[in-house]
Amino acid sequence: MPYTGASDASLPARVKALSLDKRRAWVGAWLDEYQQCLDDGDDRCEGEAFRVANSTIAELSTAGGRMQEAATLKTRAQALMAMQDRRAFYG
Repeated sequence: MPYTGASDASLPARVKALSLDKRRAWVGAWLDEYQQCLDDGDDRCEGEAFRVANSTIAELSTAGGRMQEAATLKTRAQALMAMQDRRAFYG
């Protein structure tokens, strides 16, 4: 289920507890990944969107609170997930 924004009442409780900037980054990453997944024809889009959005927030948290562009963090998270997937596939 796509979210409408950082103030969406249906956001997970732990996301609602984040600052507005972090909620915006989380929702932006979630929506971007969800749409990209749908465009790719995948049927596990919500799970992938949650992975990317949560990775984005983890990156923001470990960056000492400095905000970076959500798109940059999303790209890094996707690269890390792809690397993990390759490692899992090739052993």
